[in-house]
Amino acid sequence: MELLSGIARRRRERPENETQLAAARRQVLSAWNDWFEVTSLETVRDHAEQLAALYRLRAGDALQLGAARIAARERPAELEFVTLDDRQAEAAEREGFRVLRSA
Repeated sequence: MELLSGIARRRRERPENETQLAAARRQVLSAWNDWFEVTSLETVRDHAEQLAALYRLRAGDALQLGAARIAARERPAELEFVTLDDRQAEAAEREGFRVLRSA
C-alpha cells in the first residue's frame, strides 16, 4: 500500500509524469501476489512499540519496520528493506536488514 500511496501522491504533485506513474502502478499491482503480506496486526503493533522505544521512528515507520521484522523470521539480513527515510533506514540497519536507499 505504501508504494501505491506514493505513486498517487506523485500523480497529484507531478501530473506531467502521468505515463511513467501509471506504468509504475501497473508494475506494483502485477507483483502484488508475489509478496509476503503480514496480517497479524497485534504482533506488528507489539514489534512497532518496541522499535519506537529503541529508535526515533514515527508511528507509520515503526509499523513498517515491525512488519518487516516479522516477515524476516529472525533472518533480517536475508531481506532487503527499501526506504527513503534516513531514520527508518538507520533503524532497519541496526535491526540487521540490508537497506536499499535512493540513488
